[in-house]
Order: sequence, then structure tokens, then C-alpha cells
Amino acid sequence: MAATAKSFWQRGRELKFELRAAVEPGFGDTPPRTVAAAAFNLHDIFFGTAFDITDHRGGPAFRGCASWRIDRLVLSVRTQHGLTPEHGPEALRPAD
Repeated sequence: MAATAKSFWQRGRELKFELRAAVEPGFGDTPPRTVAAAAFNLHDIFFGTAFDITDHRGGPAFRGCASWRIDRLVLSVRTQHGLTPEHGPEALRPAD
């Protein structure tokens, strides 16, 4: 299945979810600019059928995956809090 068709299929069936992180504030009627910092994909039985992987009942296995973009999470924290660690979220500040 082509990437575009697969993406359309996943979104149409609500099988793809993204964690969007703000990297730029909105201006006026323009919403904030965001980037996908994580993605969660449910592949349904696509891979179970394609590779003959079965579940405990003998049917095609259901598969999903998750990914995190650490670079985009860091970008979001830095654009929201600056480059000085002391101004960032308390959990990310250096220990004394």
C-alpha cells in the first residue's frame, strides 16, 4: 500500500494519532504552529494478514506502534521556555 493511501486509510479509520507540541505562538486568528512530537499508529490486522501472524484464537494478529521525536519535544520546550534551564519546567531544571 502506498504511503499516501496508507495514511489516508489510517486517518479515515481513526487509526493514527499524533501528539502535537507548540513551537510558535499564534497571531491574531492564526493558531499556534505545532509539530508532531509523537505518533501512535494502529495497523489493525494488516501485518497479521500480510505475514501470516496469528493471535491466540488463530485469527490475524492486531498490531500497533508508537514513536517519540525527542528532537521535537526538545524544540517545543526550548521555544516555550527559552534556552536557560532555570526558566524551564521545574522537572527539567538542573539539580542543586
